[in-house]
Amino acid sequence: MDALAHIGGAYCLDLVATVRRRFVEPCELLNTPADLVNWFESAGLWTAEMQRHSGCSVEDLASARRLREAIYEVLRARLASQPPDQAYLDQINYFAAQPCLAPQLWISDSVVRTAHEFLEGGNSPASMTLSAVAREAVEILGTQRFASIKRCAQDTCSLFFVDDSQGKRRRWCSMGRCGNLAKLAKFRGKGSSEPRDR
Repeated sequence: MDALAHIGGAYCLDLVATVRRRFVEPCELLNTPADLVNWFESAGLWTAEMQRHSGCSVEDLASARRLREAIYEVLRARLASQPPDQAYLDQINYFAAQPCLAPQLWISDSVVRTAHEFLEGGNSPASMTLSAVAREAVEILGTQRFASIKRCAQDTCSLFFVDDSQGKRRRWCSMGRCGNLAKLAKFRGKGSSEPRDR
């Protein structure tokens, strides 16, 4: 999984980022259940041991995509100061209402860290993980935290991020990619330059 899938500052924004270049040439990054497992681990939602004992089904993959698109549509509407479609809100609320991962504290290399564990019950590990993502989306999309959400200023980039910079002046999903391309284009006087992998 492309490491740039995790630059949004929130799991729910990083999930939306699993479709790149939405506005020009949409590129799906979650093509198989294994892709979803890898995304859970690379996002820090599953530890390597959890991954070894868990998996994702085709149904889990479809659910992840459905949640992702609901989050995206609500983001898009809210950033445009428009009321989001109730059907998308219902989708997010449905996932958020499911049994969720249990946050845990553990020690690694003498440092206290956080991890997640699966709760006992009939829900699949993937379902509980998607619930954690949906609950975060509810908290971000429905509170004052939404004021910190931005879309990358590069026209062809479809990534969203939490702007926690001083002065809230961050414009790019990544200075190493879109920010540098924009600066280079300005320097050359050629207008905007399109990143190839968003």
